[in-house]
Amino acid sequence: MAYSIVLLEYGQNLGSRLLGRSIIKELSTNLYNSDLIVLDFSNVRFMSVSFATEIFPSLVNDYQIKEIEIYNASDFIKRQIDFTIKSMTKNESKFRFSTERNKKGN
Repeated sequence: MAYSIVLLEYGQNLGSRLLGRSIIKELSTNLYNSDLIVLDFSNVRFMSVSFATEIFPSLVNDYQIKEIEIYNASDFIKRQIDFTIKSMTKNESKFRFSTERNKKGN
């Protein structure tokens, strides 16, 4: 089952571990029933590595998400995500990660 998260609902600037932790906590019930998570970054201007290192390891390790798709992320946000994913998967390949899609209106 897929679950979509529109990150703009949490602000245009996603900059702290605390914000990442609170988003995961708020969505935790829905995350347990999902194999695929879609993160929609439409109109999000900034995402820190701190925020990303709170979100992505939790999705993969705590909720056993196998696939994460990224929609409408800027090049800067894609680089932040790529850095975070490479850091957390140096010795393992637990999930499929894609930043290739760029959806409009979802």
